[in-house]
Amino acid sequence: MGLTTSDGSAIRRAQAAIRHAMARTEKAEGERDNDFVFIGYVETTLWACALDDLLQSDPTYVGRRDEDPGGRILGGLRWARNQGVHQLINLHEDRGGFTFPMSFPTRTTFEPVWLSRGEAAVSKARPQPDNEERYDSFVAGRSVGGTLEAAQDFLWMRALPSAPNPLPWLP
Repeated sequence: MGLTTSDGSAIRRAQAAIRHAMARTEKAEGERDNDFVFIGYVETTLWACALDDLLQSDPTYVGRRDEDPGGRILGGLRWARNQGVHQLINLHEDRGGFTFPMSFPTRTTFEPVWLSRGEAAVSKARPQPDNEERYDSFVAGRSVGGTLEAAQDFLWMRALPSAPNPLPWLP
């Protein structure tokens, strides 16, 4: 038996899970706790894909998703998720440097980015041509936080435009 979107409660729970995972990630970024930043990104990726799966029960959803810049990211995130949690963690790399203007003591920043499929040790699972293409086009080489924020924005604001009160925590 598949999940349905008829009452919206499953959608709201998944949206809330994404929201809380992103909040924990932002807190870890502020505390410069790189380990928890990566944990938050993995969790957010898993929840975003779960919500994307759930929303596919709406026959008009896939068309909206595939036309939206934030929605197109979801296929790439799906490829990353399908690598398995252990490989998903290995798809990130910190790229950073010093902050400018320079101040003392000096501070370094890090910006986790998605590695290209060629840079990462990826699973030899069944091929996923569409998701691989979306990963290469919309995810690889980009900021992990930026791609997850764009996907989250789509899932909250444009995934179900006719849903009654899709964001109960916003005014």
